[in-house]
Amino acid sequence: MTRTWAGEVRNVSLLVASAVNSEGFREILGICEGAKEDKSGWSAFLRRLVDRGLKGVQLIISDACRGLMESAAEYLPEARWQRCMVHFYRNVFSHVPATKVREVSHMLKAIHAQESRDAANRKARGIIDDLRAARMNTAADLVERSVHETLTYYAFPDIHWQKIRTTDVIDKSFVSSVLFRRFLILYWKDAQRNGIWFRSATAHLRRHCRIEPPRLRSLGGRTFQAATECSYHFSACSATRASWLRSSLML
Repeated sequence: MTRTWAGEVRNVSLLVASAVNSEGFREILGICEGAKEDKSGWSAFLRRLVDRGLKGVQLIISDACRGLMESAAEYLPEARWQRCMVHFYRNVFSHVPATKVREVSHMLKAIHAQESRDAANRKARGIIDDLRAARMNTAADLVERSVHETLTYYAFPDIHWQKIRTTDVIDKSFVSSVLFRRFLILYWKDAQRNGIWFRSATAHLRRHCRIEPPRLRSLGGRTFQAATECSYHFSACSATRASWLRSSLML
């Protein structure tokens, strides 16, 4: 996102922590604005979450952000780390010729389609040999060095594997919340329509997602604040529910 300081527009990072509660529903634990995704920014963010009572974290899923990894080891030492499978694929693709991306994609997916970690490790060793045979040594080195970081999810029940091996679902849901806020801003001047759509969105959250969004307040500055808070709750919905609401809002 962008911020303006003294007439100068700068890019800033938005640090977001999403988790699954004891009932199996996603929640936004916190959102923090930082200058960049370095260790100091993530440390301050995680320290606030821990001070608020965050505990019992078993798994952290993220991309290969060095600052987050170092901060998590300090503030959540009992948690395991799962490198996002999708982000890892993109890192490998950056060292692969464009004509070979589809082929390499199938090779990498075969690693994570195995039924156990031992089988995945054996498959990965075969893929590394195939990449070297195809003269894609840089990609092979990356897979050999980092593929084990994407296999942590095998330590958990297999019913959860598809959801805990990547942040892709979370990323899509958060993007949907941004679209929802843009929609509310777009129709801000149309008070009647804004109220109707906002009530429709909050009713959907209550009925299908078991989330109690902020109450619709009187039109004015407070309504936009309530809508913004509601959009953050909306990002906790599954990708399917997010797609439903996005289509119903004609976004």
